[in-house]
Amino acid sequence: MTTTALDPNSLEKVEQSLALMRPFGDGDYIDARTRERYEQRLGMLAPTVPEARAFLDALKQSDGLTAYRIIGDPVVRDAVHTLLGHFTLHMPQHDVEDCLEVLRVSADHLTRRTGASPLSLASARLERLGDKPHHGWVWMEERQEDVFGRRFKKMYREHLPRITTLTPDAKQLENLRLGTQLLEELLPELSRSALTHTHLVVISDIYSNVPQPPGESGIFTSVTNPHVLGTIFLAPHLLRNPWIAAEYLLHESLHQKFLDLEHTHSMLRRGYKASESPVIIPPWHRARTTGPDRWEVNRSISVTHVYTALALFFSRVHLNLERLQERYGPIQVDVPLSIRQAFDRATYLGEKLQGAEDELGLAGQRFLGWLNQTLKLFDPAPPPPGSYVHLLLDLYDREAQDIAARLTRASDEDLSRELGGALAVPELTHVPKIVEHLVDAEVRTARDALGVLGVEVPARLEVPASDIDAAPSGREVMAERFKRTRMNISQALRKASWTTYQQTTADALVRDMVVTSGQRLNMIIKHLNPNTFL
Repeated sequence: MTTTALDPNSLEKVEQSLALMRPFGDGDYIDARTRERYEQRLGMLAPTVPEARAFLDALKQSDGLTAYRIIGDPVVRDAVHTLLGHFTLHMPQHDVEDCLEVLRVSADHLTRRTGASPLSLASARLERLGDKPHHGWVWMEERQEDVFGRRFKKMYREHLPRITTLTPDAKQLENLRLGTQLLEELLPELSRSALTHTHLVVISDIYSNVPQPPGESGIFTSVTNPHVLGTIFLAPHLLRNPWIAAEYLLHESLHQKFLDLEHTHSMLRRGYKASESPVIIPPWHRARTTGPDRWEVNRSISVTHVYTALALFFSRVHLNLERLQERYGPIQVDVPLSIRQAFDRATYLGEKLQGAEDELGLAGQRFLGWLNQTLKLFDPAPPPPGSYVHLLLDLYDREAQDIAARLTRASDEDLSRELGGALAVPELTHVPKIVEHLVDAEVRTARDALGVLGVEVPARLEVPASDIDAAPSGREVMAERFKRTRMNISQALRKASWTTYQQTTADALVRDMVVTSGQRLNMIIKHLNPNTFL
């Protein structure tokens, strides 16, 4: 990608659209519609639930900040939904009294105009992302027992059963705040529009003692759950520097923004059910041993929104990198590659969603059209329609990192033990043999593809073991050789235009290479002890 083609004026127009365009960009507008929607829901309860009537009356009389933070409180939202189910939809709930207590306490806060989220008040200390009204607060494990804490723990344990919540240490909290500052410096309008939908940030990981599916690791990055509104969950390793923190704050906050749009606009057709939705399989994700990732329409369109914004985020990073690294430290990603990946993934999903528009409501169809037009406005090198071999190369790179890490941590027993049963393949009886086979096969295929593409073939794609310095063990030599060889192949294959791929047999050669290699890698993953990687 030619990053010099990034036009600052186009980036400014895109940020204005993503942050301020109504109805899909303007965060304040969406917040106002969210408040209206909850007033409507409380109005449905008010004739038969006195606590709902008192809450609604207090909400209408309260100041803007207190109303914003109380309607944004995940426990308050959940209580309203639970009571609607119990009293209006006649779906009996066993915890009605707790929900009524949530409304009573919240009404009191509205009347007293405390300007606080009730869930935050029992925390041993209140830490926020910053000092602006739209800056959410950070979960601390140390807190007094109260109905809000009990309800919140019940919510995430029910809907995110593998999650364990943590108190961030001083460095993580510092990077979270620096990440917020960095995001606001890069995208002053969009950061506010996104962060206004994140009321609570929870640092979390997964339980190490929870059994994983066979061959799957327990690596966790971040998550937003539609049943825990206003809340994003971030893994501790995302807070090792401000750059990663900024990226994931934007990423997950935009998922929350989309959830608020779902609650207030016809984003999905009437009667839409995720369980019955058509699915999109993202080619840049490695298929798990239990099958490929399948993204329903609602998830796919939310991710399209996120990747469009990440393309803008990394474009601004590129244009301001030297200046910002002086203040926030070195960035540890390939910025031009990150720009291209965000553009390509958003474009791919946008194209696929056009074939599933019947699953969208009127607002959702307009939202998709807006995103696709926005991408055209600032992508300096859009891929040709139907092209996705470049996305397979993203997967190819990710697999190189993942498998190398698994090999490095594998036990001697796992590497020396023969693959048995359904995993057994003649002549590929041990993990080292499979790795060696993949290195040789991928180098041959890459040379063939480069020849078809008319790209100069590097003198050496394969990295010999003798080139790997200071590796203390044979497994680390094997892992590093596999990873570096793949990086060489990927860099060489990316030199050709994606249009040239479509016009030659190289497209099929690379697709077959990535798919076939992925099947072999799954043999390795199934064979290795998954507990090694929790």
